[in-house]
Amino acid sequence: MNTGKKIQKLRKEYNLSQEQLAEKFGVSRQSVSKWESDQSVPDIYNIIQLSDFFGVSTDFFLKDSETVNEQSSISKKRAHPLFRHRTLILSLGLVLSLLVSMMLWVGLKSSEKDTQEALHGIHKEYYVNLNSYNEILKTVARQELSSQMMISEAEKMRNHVNALIHTSSQYILLTQRSGEPLGAYLWDMATSARWIHREYFLEENQIDMKEDIRYIDADRISKVTEILDEIINLEKKAGTEVEGTEKEFTSTEMAEALQPKLKDLTELTILSFPQNDN
Repeated sequence: MNTGKKIQKLRKEYNLSQEQLAEKFGVSRQSVSKWESDQSVPDIYNIIQLSDFFGVSTDFFLKDSETVNEQSSISKKRAHPLFRHRTLILSLGLVLSLLVSMMLWVGLKSSEKDTQEALHGIHKEYYVNLNSYNEILKTVARQELSSQMMISEAEKMRNHVNALIHTSSQYILLTQRSGEPLGAYLWDMATSARWIHREYFLEENQIDMKEDIRYIDADRISKVTEILDEIINLEKKAGTEVEGTEKEFTSTEMAEALQPKLKDLTELTILSFPQNDN
């Protein structure tokens, strides 16, 4: 089964239209249609999003087989010339898509200085969204809003959570060769935010917004906001120390400072036990 058919099959299993799936990933309906008809191939960022959303591995989309472990049937198919051509076309499409994405992210520049400038921009955008997300959490934790207002705040939160996932993915892609740890920590914070949003604001299908968001763990969310305040203050302090000086922002030092805070954050969210609805 090729990539397009897999996307189409999963979309239908989730009872989503092409328009609804496109909205989830910030692309046009025509893009989803072209994916499913194999007129184009999702770029590597969209592959990551699709695999995360549908709960499958990236290999499920990247490897031209029903399941990743079907090695015997794959080896037989590889002997067929059409399979080799199709695999080559898919590989070339993914490589080209990745190259285009990387060129856009670094502004068609390849020097280390320009890459660092791009990383600083992504880092700044990330913390703008993290701060906005945290302020919404504080509002929600006070439980002073009507159910309709809570839904409105949850919709805003969804946008900030998606932005956190997107910018942390960009950061990881731009730093994958250097292996610096900050990208992984940004991703952990983003997935923690997504856990909060899914746990308290989405229905069990992880798509539709809950109609009643009054019943939340305000104590847990308040603890999360306290940790996020500390993380945001750490980032502000680091930026103030290098501003107007010749010192450079060191992502490694920032990662080391974040590590204990992230441990507490993940234990409250993505590493916690599922909530009991009873």
